[in-house]
Amino acid sequence: MSFSQGLQATLDATLQTPLIISRVLSFNLNEPVDIQIPGTPAHWLYQFSSPKLQNSQLCYPERWSPDRFQPIGNLFMVPADHKLHARSDSGKFGAIICQLPTESTDRWFEDSLTWTANDLEAGLNIRSPHIQYLLARLEEETRHPGFASEALAELIAGQVIIELAKYYKSTSQKPRKNGLEEWRLNIVDDRIEDFMNAPSLVELAQLCNVSVRYLTRAFRISRGCSIGVYIAQRRVEKAKDLLRRGESVKSTAYSLGFRSPASFCYAFRRASGETPGQYRKRMLNS
Repeated sequence: MSFSQGLQATLDATLQTPLIISRVLSFNLNEPVDIQIPGTPAHWLYQFSSPKLQNSQLCYPERWSPDRFQPIGNLFMVPADHKLHARSDSGKFGAIICQLPTESTDRWFEDSLTWTANDLEAGLNIRSPHIQYLLARLEEETRHPGFASEALAELIAGQVIIELAKYYKSTSQKPRKNGLEEWRLNIVDDRIEDFMNAPSLVELAQLCNVSVRYLTRAFRISRGCSIGVYIAQRRVEKAKDLLRRGESVKSTAYSLGFRSPASFCYAFRRASGETPGQYRKRMLNS
């Protein structure tokens, strides 16, 4: 059983290999969700292929206080043998859900992961463009299997597992001195995901309950760049994800809040070295 247990869902496609079982599902929740989900012997990795529902939150009631709920990101992981309490608003969404048997991850997770409270929290919002891309590619292969699909899925799964191990290793390292606290970084990350309504520094500082001066200095220490540069990078990453999925250059530009396709093309080329049209063509032909 997985996070989809007890939820009304349609299985659109599935693909199985020794390392991974990938399932593409469509959910239609007529009522708000508030369910308990038992732990399972496998790890579960989720990526939304459409906007996630409002107020989507998880709690590990056997590891945290029962009333401590954390928001989930577009990509999150639930480790084996961990009971969940899930909440969200009603609505429709799609996702790829990957089942990772522990024997497929032990080689990389064994020495570095003990599933501390920090590990569990870090897993609820995995901000890794590499894993996002790999899962998008795996979803495409699951939906439209063809020549050597299982072999390709196995290779992708191996890369996903290694990237997950690298991600958790990085989150276990101590934060940089004088950097912004992790929970405040999460607040900033969640707010800037609304690309149509870019936040001001004043708004971000108010959300984090700090001064603008402290926010800008501590953020630069933590992320190695200014907030403005970071937002621009996130927009380009999101644009790449949409273009890989077949979205047009025009629709991608407007969905990310650019004033025109021309301004989007300029920003994308400056950041990546190629036009969005060239990137889209290369990805769809790969």
